[in-house]
Amino acid sequence: MSIIRGYKVFNPDWTCRGFKYEVGKTYELDGELEICKNGFHFCKNMIDCYDYYKFYSYNKVAEIEAIGEVITQYNKSATDKIKIVREISWHEVLDTVNTGIDNVGKGNSGTCNSGDFNSGTCNSGDFNSGDFNSGKYNSGDFNIVDYSNGFFNTASQPVYMFNKITDLTHAEIKQLSGIRCLYNHLYHFVNAVTLEEMFAEKWSEFTEEEKQAIRELPNFDSDIFYEITGVKL
Repeated sequence: MSIIRGYKVFNPDWTCRGFKYEVGKTYELDGELEICKNGFHFCKNMIDCYDYYKFYSYNKVAEIEAIGEVITQYNKSATDKIKIVREISWHEVLDTVNTGIDNVGKGNSGTCNSGDFNSGTCNSGDFNSGDFNSGKYNSGDFNIVDYSNGFFNTASQPVYMFNKITDLTHAEIKQLSGIRCLYNHLYHFVNAVTLEEMFAEKWSEFTEEEKQAIRELPNFDSDIFYEITGVKL
């Protein structure tokens, strides 16, 4: 049976789900493996561990080897025989979960970010592609608000729909029934690459009421909608 290497996060006292571990030791259990119920759990990618643990520096992190049977569900795996190979320092954790430089958050490809999943620089918020933002999802710079593509903004701005400005913010637009039905039908779609492929498969599931809600979106333009989705509405 081949060895699978991965990572495991523990509480500060090296416990996980009430079981205490030690570096260098091997543990084995009896019974049928079942994710979240029976098994020594780990992730093959370190960043996935933080879907299940808070990103705290005081938690212990270790490189492990799964040397028994392994089962996997989504990004979590379980084995019936595990070796705790070595402790990983917080500095190494930061280097591993980021592709950028000098980040203290996780999932950053940019530089000097304390937030998470930023491709920009010096962001304390999350999911920014701009720089020096403390808000989230900004493509502009120096914003303390969310979803801005401008500079030095403290208030949410109206956004464009169908190539024209609206009087609604991003948060307000996401509450529109026409947008919500699109999310409901398409959000968990995993079998297509393009929007046209998604709509080709899912459009028959939309009710007439939902189609009308889309028509009533601000600035609705049937030609633009067709160009993006392949659906004539």
